[in-house]
Amino acid sequence: MYKDAVARWANDVGRLKQLAITYREQAMEWHERLTHFEEEVKEKIEQERRERGQARLYWGDFIGSTQCTSSGRRKYHARLLNLTPSLFAIEACKSMPAKINGMTYDTPMYCEDKGREGVFGYWMIENDNMCSTYWDYVVRKDCSAPGSGERRYEAKLGDFHKGGDPEVLCLSTPITFHGQFFARPLACTDRGRGDNPQYWGIWNVPVEDC
Repeated sequence: MYKDAVARWANDVGRLKQLAITYREQAMEWHERLTHFEEEVKEKIEQERRERGQARLYWGDFIGSTQCTSSGRRKYHARLLNLTPSLFAIEACKSMPAKINGMTYDTPMYCEDKGREGVFGYWMIENDNMCSTYWDYVVRKDCSAPGSGERRYEAKLGDFHKGGDPEVLCLSTPITFHGQFFARPLACTDRGRGDNPQYWGIWNVPVEDC
């Protein structure tokens, strides 16, 4: 019985060793395949880089949106020019740097192939002058409610681009007052007339005298 157990154990050990050899051989094979694949990818990337250099790709005019995404933020787009049929258009677009409003961007936010119209890159630009907003002044108002512990403050939104959405700009313009930073108002209200909007921001600020 003891000899039978030893024989079974030896047989199990032999099978495990064989499995280990098989797995090791498979691992080596996959490693070789992966290395070959990585080399092919590197060569393809290098080839693309050379072709882009030869093609002398460049961006057309950078066109800003007529609408602001939020305070200081504006979307731009441009067409990638001088593409050749041998290039992967979207990949070429994704790796093309751009200089917009004096700032350099390594890659677009995203690219779009519009067929005959061409390939376009898109960027979201921060601190855009057309979309930069500010608060004219802050007005101290009454307590929000008796015993609320909060006082209401209001501020008029300064000049803004007429093509933008004033409510979006109002709700995304930060301010610092009463020793606190506020990323946005609690609410906004339009007190203008007709085609002349006049937006005011509203804040409820914790105070001791309410």
